[in-house]
Amino acid sequence: MTFLEQLQIFVPGIVVALLVALLGGMFSVIVVMKRLAFVGQGVSHAAFGGVGLAAILGFGSTLGIDPLARTLVVAVFSIAAGLMVSHLAKRTERRTDTAIGIVMTASMALGFVLYRLAANRARGAGAGPLPSIEGVLFGELLSISPAAAWTTAGAVVLIAAALFWNRRAILLWSFDEASCAPSGLNTSRLGMLVLILLASTVVLAVQVAGVVLATAVLVLPGATALRLTRSLVPAFVCSVTVALLTIAAGIGLSVELDWPPGATIALTQCGVWLLAAFATGWKR
Repeated sequence: MTFLEQLQIFVPGIVVALLVALLGGMFSVIVVMKRLAFVGQGVSHAAFGGVGLAAILGFGSTLGIDPLARTLVVAVFSIAAGLMVSHLAKRTERRTDTAIGIVMTASMALGFVLYRLAANRARGAGAGPLPSIEGVLFGELLSISPAAAWTTAGAVVLIAAALFWNRRAILLWSFDEASCAPSGLNTSRLGMLVLILLASTVVLAVQVAGVVLATAVLVLPGATALRLTRSLVPAFVCSVTVALLTIAAGIGLSVELDWPPGATIALTQCGVWLLAAFATGWKR
């Protein structure tokens, strides 16, 4: 295999990873400030239900796959799971952790059942095999197609535009939700908007780090940045920088050491957070 052929295999995954790092770095500060990490984890695990649904609908095989259709199915399912978490939390007196546990368990179980049914159907029909469960759970960065990279780029532009357009309202909601109503802002609509954007970002992060480790992209860059600075603009800049550098370093280490890319990226981000924690003192 020539160098150009190898480059064509690596480039789509690297492009997607850097796009996800850019978006995750911007969103991560909000996630950490508003303490949405557990919500992000619940939505990322619930995304496996969307993967199973996409597979049973015929969008999951490695032959003839439609990446746009699969991404849309997973995104719609993840957004629905996030909205269900919000609804159940209100019905159970704001017990968000209980709502996340219910939705996450049901979605993961449904995803495994649908995925197994789709795999059996594909095997019986002689169709292309489904991606391995391990790849879905922990990411298959090198299997990302150019079409998936273009889809991710378009989604990143839309999510970033929505974040920028509503930046003042979202930041006020993140810092002091009680001040939103006197300012004429609808907290329920803002919360729903952030939840939809968070679920959409999780769907993109799943391609890089898998269902299990996608939360790392949404939590660790912001957590690291907020240990290094308390100013708003520097925190966002630092978070995006940390996300880009750690994902690039994680990909490089995974190639050099022959480790899984998603797990290596998560470990790299954890290592950088530990360095920041030691540098600033644990009690900060």
